[in-house]
Amino acid sequence: MTSIPEWFKERFPSIIELTRFHATEYPTPPNLNYSWAFGVLIMVFFMVQVITGIGAAMFYKPDAALAFDSIERFRRHVHWGWLLQSIHAVGPTFIFASIYAHIGRGMYYGSYKAPREIIWWIGVFLLMAMMMESFMGYVLPWGQMSYWAGTVITGLASVIPIVGDTLVTWVRGDYLLSDATLNRFYSLHIALFPLAMIGGLIVLHIMALHDVGSNNPVGVQPKKENKVPFYPYYVVKDFYVVALVFTFFLFIIFFYPNLFLEPENFQKANPALTPPEIKPEWYFLPFFAMLRSIPSKLLGVIVLWLSLWILLFLPFIDRSPVKSGRYRPVKRWMDAVFFVNFALLSYLGAHPPRGAYLAAARVATLVYFGYFVLLFIVSLYEKKPDELTMYENEPSRITLHAGSSKAIWLGILIVALGALNIRAFTFDFPSKETIDKGKAVYEAKGKMCHDMFFVGEKAMLSPEDRLSMLGILPPDISLKSKSMVERSPREFLSQFIGKIPEGSKMAVVFTPEEVDQLVAFLEYSSDPSIFLRGRIGPWVVFFMSVFTVLLYLLYKEVWRLKYLSLERFPAA
Repeated sequence: MTSIPEWFKERFPSIIELTRFHATEYPTPPNLNYSWAFGVLIMVFFMVQVITGIGAAMFYKPDAALAFDSIERFRRHVHWGWLLQSIHAVGPTFIFASIYAHIGRGMYYGSYKAPREIIWWIGVFLLMAMMMESFMGYVLPWGQMSYWAGTVITGLASVIPIVGDTLVTWVRGDYLLSDATLNRFYSLHIALFPLAMIGGLIVLHIMALHDVGSNNPVGVQPKKENKVPFYPYYVVKDFYVVALVFTFFLFIIFFYPNLFLEPENFQKANPALTPPEIKPEWYFLPFFAMLRSIPSKLLGVIVLWLSLWILLFLPFIDRSPVKSGRYRPVKRWMDAVFFVNFALLSYLGAHPPRGAYLAAARVATLVYFGYFVLLFIVSLYEKKPDELTMYENEPSRITLHAGSSKAIWLGILIVALGALNIRAFTFDFPSKETIDKGKAVYEAKGKMCHDMFFVGEKAMLSPEDRLSMLGILPPDISLKSKSMVERSPREFLSQFIGKIPEGSKMAVVFTPEEVDQLVAFLEYSSDPSIFLRGRIGPWVVFFMSVFTVLLYLLYKEVWRLKYLSLERFPAA
């Protein structure tokens, strides 16, 4: 009987050869550590973004009057819409965390050096494309921070001499962000960038990588006969890493879905009201800090772009023949300072550019660019280490990536996942009884002052309850627990406990118990999926934890059985 692979090989032989070359039989160095799994993580999270984005695109309306409401209705009224929306909103955080870790690993181990310069350049262009894709997606929710961040970023093009203002108008499709902006950003976000640009660059990145082969922590390539096929050895290892990261990812989705989201963005865009501080998502903050540290707008934009484009010249800046930072002690310290400085820039980008923050941002910007200048100088004069000479000229060894510390790492893994499960199963979701009492407090003391437009029948409010006196729509508090910026709803309501606030025209007071109940109702009104998340979240985290441990044991066992009697491999 003909097997399925043989059946396909007779009718479509090129697809079988393509799969063998790029997936199953691709020869891989046997000593790759866990940092090489970040590339797979990027690809997996990108696929997740595409899948969840398709679901969200079916209900999104690129209209300035409807965009904000359409996302809320998708999250509240579409089956599992809350899950798709949360995954799509939190996904970029994990993508960019993986991207920065992937780039950092490449910088430390010299993966930009010959013959991998093209791989590095494609990767840098992928970073830029991902940033543009994420920026356009950030504008689409049409919240306060989306609108004003979009206004600031698109306005940067105005610094271009002669054509700057015209270019800004062309990008926006109007003089201000409007329906035209949403339509073109929506089209680019769901079509051109994810499919044509990012998808194409990912394919080219993988093809270029597999043509010249993967780098490794030592920087010396083993002989072909000493390499291992990608399947099953690195497939099971990458599956384990993906499962581990997804366990933490799903924990955030179910228990802290708004952890990485800007509270201001839960208020509908208002062109007449500027937020106190306009800032982008965290993964743009290092570059945002460099932009704001320069007093000249034109020079700031030049520094912003140069901070990305300089990465393209890294293969020419670093002149050392040594690849791995493992054998370059000076560069190892420089890399550590560079990574810490990058994190510091991210912190400074989240604070206003004045006083000590501004001074620190300027110093950190100099350190960022100083790294590349110093690397060029160091690479010319640093002494070639004896360790590498041994690797190149003697019958040296490359250590197999399958250590004997399985029990230790398995114990750490189980303890970490166990702590995550304890937190998941003991997470304090508000009870239905408390929420019902909070609704009664709202009806008695709040509905005449505030509407809950997005809740409606979800909060068991009758249509007449949602109408105010004289037909005037009162301020909506459907998203109040998410949109509080300076203080939480509990802190806000606490000022009304037991007394009439000074200067208030309404004698509305709350007992401490009523504050707890009203806060629970506000949390529910902001996120009606709270019951479902509390019911299934702990079991999802538990399943992923068990699955991760089993994949870890499988990964270690596959390597142990294949190389039971081998510990090292001769280098080329």
